[in-house]
Amino acid sequence: MKLKEEVMEVRILHRQGRSIRWIAKHLNMSRNTVRKYLRSAEEPQYIPQTKKPGKLPPFKAYIVERVNFAAPLKIPATVLFREIREQGFTGSERLVRHFICTLYPVMIPEPDNRFETAPHHQLLGDTRQNFFFFTIRLLGSRKLLFLIST
Repeated sequence: MKLKEEVMEVRILHRQGRSIRWIAKHLNMSRNTVRKYLRSAEEPQYIPQTKKPGKLPPFKAYIVERVNFAAPLKIPATVLFREIREQGFTGSERLVRHFICTLYPVMIPEPDNRFETAPHHQLLGDTRQNFFFFTIRLLGSRKLLFLIST
C-alpha cells in the first residue's frame, strides 16, 4: 500500500536528520502531512468512504414503468421530472434526463447513400437570395457554362 510506504519513508528520512521542509519537498507532499505522519504512533489505515444513497433510486421504478408504458413513443424528460417532483423528488432535471437516456436504445444512423458522378459530369448549384446559379463543365472541355435562373 502506498500510504504505508510513504509514512515509512518520511520516518526514515526524519531519523536520518532531514528537516520537515526537505522531506516535504523531496516527497512532493505538504509539510503538514509530513508532521502528521511523524506525530502518529500507529500505522495509518485507509477507511473506505460509504456511498451516499442517490436521490433518484426511489423513483427509478416509476420512470421505467412510465417509459415502458409509452413504448413506441418517447416521454420528454421534463414531463417525467415534473411528475416525480410532485411525488417528492428533490434532484435536478439533468439527473432524470441522464437516467432516461440509458433506457432508450442507441440509434445508429444509416450510412449516406451518395450519388457519385464521373469527372466532368457534375452540376453545381448555389441558391442565394431568389435565384439559382449553376456551373456546368462539359465532358472533355475546359469551358464552363453558367446558367442563372430566377
